[in-house]
Amino acid sequence: MQLEHRIRTTPFLSITLAFMAGIVCSEMLPMVEFPYLPLIISFIIFGAGLVYFVFFMPGRYRIVLRGITSVIVILMFFSFAFILHNRRVEHHSTDNLPPSDSVIGWVGQIVADPVETGERLRYVVAVRSLSVLNRKGQEDVIIQGELEPKVFWYIDSLPEVDRPKQSDWIVSASRLLRIDRSKNPTLFDYRLWLKRKGVLRVSYSTGNDWKLLHRIEPEITWYARFYHTASYIHNIASDLLYHTLGHSKEGAIANAILLGEKDGLDQETKRAYSTGGVAHVLCVSGLHTGVVFVVIQTLLWPLARVKNGKLISTCLAILLIWFYAMITGLAPPVCRASWMLTMVSIGKLGRVKGNTLNSLACSALVLLIINPEWLFDAGFQLSYMAVIGILYFQPVFSSFIKAHQWLVIYIRDLITVSLAAQLATFPLIAYYFNQFPTYFLLTNLVVIPISFLAIVITMSVPFLGSIPYIGPAVAFCCVKVIWFMNCVPQWISMLPGASVDLGNISMGLFLFMMLMVIGLIRWLGYRNRKGLFLTLGMFLIFLMVILVERWQVSDRIGIIVTNISKGTLVGEITGSSTVWIGISGEEKKRDKIIDAANQFYDIRSSQLEAWFKKPDVHPIIDHNRVISGRRVVLVDTCWNDYSIKSPIRTDLVIISQSYILNEDSLHQLFPGAIIVVDNSNNHHAQNYWRGIARQDSLIWLTADKGAYVMPIKGDFPRW
Repeated sequence: MQLEHRIRTTPFLSITLAFMAGIVCSEMLPMVEFPYLPLIISFIIFGAGLVYFVFFMPGRYRIVLRGITSVIVILMFFSFAFILHNRRVEHHSTDNLPPSDSVIGWVGQIVADPVETGERLRYVVAVRSLSVLNRKGQEDVIIQGELEPKVFWYIDSLPEVDRPKQSDWIVSASRLLRIDRSKNPTLFDYRLWLKRKGVLRVSYSTGNDWKLLHRIEPEITWYARFYHTASYIHNIASDLLYHTLGHSKEGAIANAILLGEKDGLDQETKRAYSTGGVAHVLCVSGLHTGVVFVVIQTLLWPLARVKNGKLISTCLAILLIWFYAMITGLAPPVCRASWMLTMVSIGKLGRVKGNTLNSLACSALVLLIINPEWLFDAGFQLSYMAVIGILYFQPVFSSFIKAHQWLVIYIRDLITVSLAAQLATFPLIAYYFNQFPTYFLLTNLVVIPISFLAIVITMSVPFLGSIPYIGPAVAFCCVKVIWFMNCVPQWISMLPGASVDLGNISMGLFLFMMLMVIGLIRWLGYRNRKGLFLTLGMFLIFLMVILVERWQVSDRIGIIVTNISKGTLVGEITGSSTVWIGISGEEKKRDKIIDAANQFYDIRSSQLEAWFKKPDVHPIIDHNRVISGRRVVLVDTCWNDYSIKSPIRTDLVIISQSYILNEDSLHQLFPGAIIVVDNSNNHHAQNYWRGIARQDSLIWLTADKGAYVMPIKGDFPRW
């Protein structure tokens, strides 16, 4: 009866969970050839159940019809999600374009406004036709059909008047480059990120290899016109903010908290807010949408006094909050918050009290129907888990502190909301970011109230910025408020122990942590003792898994040769420490790869060493080194193999700096050794070694296969 009551009070919860399960199953088991198989199975189950119900089920048991109907509905939504996501993968993630070397030109239509990335502009372009060279060396034109694959097109930054706009057509002679997977452990998977957006290739153009086709006027749908208008208003508001506040750190933060533009933020600011546990302040989310909605309702309050004013003000507030969602780019957190506010407003208008969890599930279902890929977005997951934590944990935490004065109540609610949101999102934060902010309560206690004020003042800047005397005063107040808000996370991030490094969190540990959160929700939210037992049981298993992993980590020894661009980077891993040696290449990329590898392999201590060079020493001794009991030879431009008369006994050979070695000499000099060609070699050298590697399994190219790991003792996971 309790389960039946929950299904009746929160029907969208069961449907949404089934829909999510269908998306996950489609991602894990894609069925491009048989996309309708789950639907066929559902119909077979439905038919078998119907036959059993009509001909074989006794009359007194027909009360289970309700349960059968619920199962059928869940199966239908599961199948619908499976088919929807499967079709999306087929249409937006199937790269059927010709090889990049054969494409000599392409024509495409810009489908989104440009995004500034440093000194370049990035466009999303739908490719309509291609000019390719066939096997005979002749030019062919390929007209794309329904797929119209999208590419990220980068060009040099241009003045505003000369930039191509959305819906413009362009022709380019730049190459359409394939995107490779991440070649180092835990680095950002750029290919998967583009796949989620339906982008298949990347193209980089210079000033002379593209041209704007002005004479082609495409047909634009009403939705595209509306979205283009909203984007135009977004750009105007962004320009007004930068014009009034200046291209400073405060201006970039104002654009981030009001319009969702994070391109102007520097890495130091992002890191400080992340370390302080207030990174959500820089992302337009439910917090910002709620503040904007309160401001809109306050401005529309006089309409409530006229006839039907409540209906008019509610409709206008809903339209304006959705328009705000449009100009912020329809981010999933903003859409979720806008949908929730819409349903709450309609419920208040009709004096209907709805179930918050049911409304939350309904909003998630609508968003996932629009774009199933949002389920795998970290922001989408964090947003919903934070709301669930506030919904179930915050009332319990608040009940522990009795308060009667408004200031004490406000501080209590602020602390309990932050604590509830962090508790619910802890598994996701640990899995995605591998760290946990320790001073999040202190930071939120100061930053959240200031952010409310900053959002309200920033909203007034585009409207009041051009008014004499008033505009400069508003801009001055806005800059000072944002400056003070920015100082708090900057100061807290410098405190000792500001964040705890959690190391690499495996999928198994993540699932155990999620089960612990579910157990806490059942225990605290529903007063169910089974939830307490589930939490304690998962916690004990979690500790056992941690102890086993720690023992495995302490017993391992190995060597890793990373895939660093134009450089050489070798790691000697011993237990939970590593020594990085043979370092060259760009410092930023090197540090990023070191940090990522340290997190992935759970490294607690790390140090850097240069590959030692001794003057007036034979090149063999100069380039030979023992790493973790294995002999390693570095072959670079200083190598001299003419004076070597006998084979060199070594376990690993690293070819760097575009050194070309004859294939026969390779096997004579290093019999039985693993040959690793790192990414410091140029394109010509890599093609040379790639040709040899096709016939030789002992040659490993990091540019093709990623970082090479030589496990000497213990288990080293792959990524």
